[in-house]
Amino acid sequence: MEYETTDYVKVPIRQFPAREIRETAEGRYWKQFTKPLTAKQVGAVSCIDFSPALPYDFAITSSTRVLIYNGATRTVRRTITRFQDRAYGAHFRSDGRVLAAGGESGMVQIFDAASRSILRQLKGHSRPAHGAYFSSDRVHVLSVGDDATARWWDVTAGTQVGRLSGHEDYVRSAAAHPTSAEVWATGCYDHGVRLWDMRSQSSVLKVDHGAPVEAVAFVPSGSLLITAGGTNVCIWDVLSGGRLLAQLSNHQKTVTCLAVSPSAGPASAVAPRLLTGSLDGHLKVYELEGFQVTHVQSHVAPILSLGLAPDNSLLAVGMADGTLS
Repeated sequence: MEYETTDYVKVPIRQFPAREIRETAEGRYWKQFTKPLTAKQVGAVSCIDFSPALPYDFAITSSTRVLIYNGATRTVRRTITRFQDRAYGAHFRSDGRVLAAGGESGMVQIFDAASRSILRQLKGHSRPAHGAYFSSDRVHVLSVGDDATARWWDVTAGTQVGRLSGHEDYVRSAAAHPTSAEVWATGCYDHGVRLWDMRSQSSVLKVDHGAPVEAVAFVPSGSLLITAGGTNVCIWDVLSGGRLLAQLSNHQKTVTCLAVSPSAGPASAVAPRLLTGSLDGHLKVYELEGFQVTHVQSHVAPILSLGLAPDNSLLAVGMADGTLS
């Protein structure tokens, strides 16, 4: 079959004037964090926690180590290597002088942040302990583990004083209520998030996130609980019995970490800011009044952890390839 050949006339492409991009106050605020210093770790950076005390040092958990960075110079101040296997979920006490960390062995260890010496070794979990969190009373620690339990420890005595049962899968996250020292939230891979009253050591509220829960956090007032897992972030009204207020579905892959700041954002900001990190490599900022995305950062690898200094002077992001940004 023969085709008739025809001369085609090239169609000119119309040129439109470039659209003016107006930079907002929110964009300018978060832009200060877009020229980071980066450091490569020996393993994935699975946890970042800022000390509540000046100069706001921060601890990162990576492979078999916990590194403490100087909050002012951004250089390594201490390296803790007292783990037989992988370390997990290191968090500071409220005075910044002591750290608690879990590990692959299931043991929870308490460290002096200055000398790196082991102050306590708490044995109870039968499987890996993925996080350890100090209570505001500085005496108790809550740990969460792959044995489907959370455990309540008296650090002074070095003994377990509570075992929280009810979850049916890995418990990977916890958060202390900001105004009620006896109330804690735990998130589990069974899709459930529970609120616990440590006075009775009983579950007082349960919500279903709908996917394995990677992270939980409270807003500063304690009235809202935020949960992350799958591609969604859920906002729950604790005061109304766990009513779902919003489901944020702006990530393309699993949301792995959360941070809430009451004062981040431009001077015009009136609502707290929520930061979320995901395996899609994006960090998103939401305002917690209308639950709208106000800023997006792209990173070089899947995000596993993030932290924001109490004075909002430093944002740290940990990634699966070992990058600390």
